[in-house]
Amino acid sequence: MCRQIELKNNQHKYSISEKRVALHSIASHTIIIFLPIAIFLCAVFGAFYRINVKAEHKIIESTEPKIVQLQRDAIASNLESIVSDLMVLSQHSELERFLDGHKEVKDELADEFIVFSKEKKCYDQVRYLDETGMEVVRINFNEGKPSRTPDEKLQSKKNRYYFSDAFALDQRGIFISPLDLNIERGEIERPLMTNALPDKESFDSIWIQDKDGNYAKPMMRFATPVFNKQGEKKGVVLLNYFGSQLINIVTVHSNDWYC
Repeated sequence: MCRQIELKNNQHKYSISEKRVALHSIASHTIIIFLPIAIFLCAVFGAFYRINVKAEHKIIESTEPKIVQLQRDAIASNLESIVSDLMVLSQHSELERFLDGHKEVKDELADEFIVFSKEKKCYDQVRYLDETGMEVVRINFNEGKPSRTPDEKLQSKKNRYYFSDAFALDQRGIFISPLDLNIERGEIERPLMTNALPDKESFDSIWIQDKDGNYAKPMMRFATPVFNKQGEKKGVVLLNYFGSQLINIVTVHSNDWYC
């Protein structure tokens, strides 16, 4: 009886051992069969990835010059429109009369500047400065509600680079400033909550948000000297252009291509 039990135990041990050998053999064969396949698939996927990356690079290389050209054309067209506006204002009949000594048309000139600002919606300020650099007429856009600055609040800009550079130009000469952030009272201008527009599109056409979440007002200044009928230089017409509109134009054209 004891021997029969011992034989059964030995048979059980041999059976477990045989199963282990069989499993090890299966595992070995599986590795031998599937490892090359796995290596082959990795090589295929790697090659496909490299081909895809190269294709994307070629697309970018061929697309970027077109994007740059499109942006350049958009910027040029926008600048031409601004310069055209500036020249129209500089030759406005009410301004010509004022330069010739008809000071009584000053209110009419201011009204025309207000209409211009309201219709264009792209200029923060529309100004006429006399030959000393003093503001004579100044229209502020006021977040879409243009208004005239009272005479007692007009300022001298004779020491500002944009006045001296523009006033030094010949007739029909155009001064264009670099794109920078608007400064008020020595600090970067920020939007006030009370001035925030409910119309997001209008707000975005004025303000730009930086990576820290702060808003600022990019600005470019366009100016040209003005002359009376006797050919005497009598000051400059100055436009403060919302630089964010130019930035948005470039961004939109770039996104259109990549979308």
